[in-house]
Amino acid sequence: MQIVSNTSPLIILKKANAIFILEKLFDSVLISEGVRNELFRKEREGGDCQDKRLK
Repeated sequence: MQIVSNTSPLIILKKANAIFILEKLFDSVLISEGVRNELFRKEREGGDCQDKRLK
């Protein structure tokens, strides 16, 4: 099963160290380019590395 997500649920799951839940429940998580850009903005600016499972 696939889902479509916006940024907020992904950020909350990551902060709670619960992003693995998505892998257990869904085959894939679809996000827009804008959501992806928001999630990885810090990485592009040289900040903290983001969870690779979100890429």
